Amino acid sequence: MNPTISDSHTLDGSGTGAFTSDITGLNGDTTYYVRAYATNSAGIGYGNNLTFKTDPPASSYTNSLDQTFVLIPAGTFTMGSPSNELGRDSNEEPQHEVTLTQAFYMQTTEVTQAQWEAVMGYNNCEPAILKRYIVCTICLTK
Repeated sequence: MNPTISDSHTLDGSGTGAFTSDITGLNGDTTYYVRAYATNSAGIGYGNNLTFKTDPPASSYTNSLDQTFVLIPAGTFTMGSPSNELGRDSNEEPQHEVTLTQAFYMQTTEVTQAQWEAVMGYNNCEPAILKRYIVCTICLTK
């Protein structure tokens, strides 16, 4: 597969000589095709076709706030509980199929007030006691 100038592209450098291009937002375990090109009054000049494959996403990671996340893979599952399950609540019905089209990471524990404040820059819980407690509510307006 040959990339074309109509595909996704970056605009890096001007003039003559070497350039560096940072490509972000790539998916894990995916093959990509890259080809550098330059345009000027004489036309378009192309570099070599390059192919690379990104590493598969990690199954878990821990960030600088000591929060651990696990990978939730894309796929289909049944949400809700069977009608004959003991202790079942009415908000668990009806059972239905859910499809996750993209994998994502989820924290392995509840978000604490201290973690919320470190990420968001404010704490919306009153009073903010013992920062190890979980966030009491999530309000997206400050």
